[in-house]
Amino acid sequence: MCVAHQIRNVCNMLSGRIEKNSANMKHTYITPTKQAAQAALNDFAGKWENKYSYAIGSSRNNCDELTVFFDFPLEIRKINYTTN
Repeated sequence: MCVAHQIRNVCNMLSGRIEKNSANMKHTYITPTKQAAQAALNDFAGKWENKYSYAIGSSRNNCDELTVFFDFPLEIRKINYTTN
């Protein structure tokens, strides 16, 4: 799975009203560092985990695999962001 698919899958699990506000989840993957990504995921989870624990759990379970691209320079990250 790639980042783009993870975001899309989580958005599909959220209701329509919340899906529009799910841009916060995207910040998990556009931050400058892996630590900032973890903080962004925690912020997103703090807002929605009680109601959408399955969606947040999916993001947490896949976080290590999906944040590997932070090991690369910023210029290369966009290429590694998706498997497409």
